[in-house]
Amino acid sequence: MKIPWNFPLLLGMWKISPALAAGNTVVFKPSELTALSAIQFTELIGQCDFPPGVFNLVLGAGLPVGETFVTHPETDKVSFTGGSKSGKLINQLCAGSFKRVSLELGGKSPILVMEDADIDAAVGWTIFGSFFNQGEVCVASSRILVHEDIHENFTNALLEKLQNLTIGDPLSEDTEMGPIISEAHLSKI
Repeated sequence: MKIPWNFPLLLGMWKISPALAAGNTVVFKPSELTALSAIQFTELIGQCDFPPGVFNLVLGAGLPVGETFVTHPETDKVSFTGGSKSGKLINQLCAGSFKRVSLELGGKSPILVMEDADIDAAVGWTIFGSFFNQGEVCVASSRILVHEDIHENFTNALLEKLQNLTIGDPLSEDTEMGPIISEAHLSKI
């Protein structure tokens, strides 16, 4: 299992729990940017009565670590959540041996604002949907589709709210948008 950095523990649990409950062993590779939560989770698993080898944590970058497990002959299934480029490569690698694969890749989720919408509420939900977790979410509202009759009012209200968005320390209660995960990702987006 390969989990992205933006919700490492939550997304991990969604995949790990059913796999273990069904009697499978798991090799878990978190993003190299957020390995600490996986290490702490593994320490908690170590306090349980899991037989050795049922849950396994492997740390490292996608190349070579992730690719090693995707192509390993004893890997029966690969579950990957992340970017489309990596997902395409994983799918190609799995296809060579007819290995089962589940991919959850980035999306382009729209916000639809209809003509009878409460403008303030629509603006609030648009900002939440677009900037929750700094917008680093596969279901972030990356498209805003607004009915033409309210387009101007909505756009003006949205721009006003965005100009006053508090960017800063994620530990501060006043912060509405914190830092991006890495300098490389900031450059990308």
